[in-house]
Amino acid sequence: MKADDEYIEFTGDIQRGVISRRQLLSAGMTDRGLGYRTRHDGDWQRILPGVYLMATGEPTSDQLIAAALLYAGEDSLVTGLAALRYQGIRCRDSEIV
Repeated sequence: MKADDEYIEFTGDIQRGVISRRQLLSAGMTDRGLGYRTRHDGDWQRILPGVYLMATGEPTSDQLIAAALLYAGEDSLVTGLAALRYQGIRCRDSEIV
């Protein structure tokens, strides 16, 4: 089965460039394909177990929040200043995610 690249890109876009292994596998990506993308000089990087940043470089605060939500599962939520920032409400910065 060929991976649904449009679905993968769309999902990554709405999740701020972050995607889970479960989402990738459901879109038809194989473990081998994921390994290729996340190899040492690959286009993607693992930022949490089973959660990937679809880019190189340092993840943004929003990407770290999106990764934490994916890692924690569908019943998870973000609160406080991190939640406000994630929703686009301007507030002071914090190093805590």
